[in-house]
Amino acid sequence: MLLNPLNNSEFFMFKSSSKLFVTPVSYLFITLLSSLLSACSPSHSSTPSSQETLEQTDKNPPPLILATAPYEIPSRIEQRFIPLTQYLTAVLHRPVHFIITPSYSDLIKKIGLGKVDLAYMGPVPYIKAKQNFKQAKGSIQLLAVEKPYRAAIIVHQDSTIKNIQDITGHSMAFSDYFSYTGHFAGRKMMADQDIHLSDLQIYSFLGRHERAILAVVHKDFDATTTSLGLAKRFIQLGYPIRIIAVSDDLPPVGMVAKAALPLDLKNAISNALLTPPFDQVDQLYKFGNFFPPQPQKYQSVSKVIQYFEAH
Repeated sequence: MLLNPLNNSEFFMFKSSSKLFVTPVSYLFITLLSSLLSACSPSHSSTPSSQETLEQTDKNPPPLILATAPYEIPSRIEQRFIPLTQYLTAVLHRPVHFIITPSYSDLIKKIGLGKVDLAYMGPVPYIKAKQNFKQAKGSIQLLAVEKPYRAAIIVHQDSTIKNIQDITGHSMAFSDYFSYTGHFAGRKMMADQDIHLSDLQIYSFLGRHERAILAVVHKDFDATTTSLGLAKRFIQLGYPIRIIAVSDDLPPVGMVAKAALPLDLKNAISNALLTPPFDQVDQLYKFGNFFPPQPQKYQSVSKVIQYFEAH
């Protein structure tokens, strides 16, 4: 007699020489057990087909990653980009996530290598990424731009510096090397007056625009170059700074797509920025207005970069 290990009920088997005889009771038990095991086995029909997988991917597309450089206080940047990411998420019907890269150079590498899908970037990062990071599917593409902006050179309100020529022999703060208004545009204004880095007492790159501005406020440096918009905002907030020079209009900041982004998606993003739906236009305008890009205008930026990097 053998005991059933599952329920401890008895069933009978008789052994005669080399043959095993199973009684009807045990046969019924084995049949029931086999049925239960078959029901628990995974069915091939439960595995989704490739078509179903594709449909699920279309319904739940992966998020797009939008990045920008740390051009000022990160919390202010994050607050500014909330309306834009919400707008793009709604219009494109897919999530758009926003990140701030550790530096301007990191933003250039990420968009150039296709590590992020979109980049909000100024003229110098755009030129560097386009010229220095060629991919198998081409290079990055400028989808839309903001209006032109200007650079401004500022000093402390109490400074004896009245114009660019007076900067000779004084200290100068820059923001990031790859910032146009925070570096190259300011140097161009100085070079137009025959003032060069060798004419400065000392200079340093401090990373973000507000750091360079505050360095002048606290009199750690005598002058800095930044965007006219930021300079005016700090003045309105009561900071003791003064503008001594302003540049001409500069090629604008723009929205850039990585090379490998599908063409239909590039077109959808471009249309969303340039011709927003009527019921979503207010959401986009909380961030700002975009205009069709004119890539040829960035040739002047390329020449400025080439000049200063060769001297």
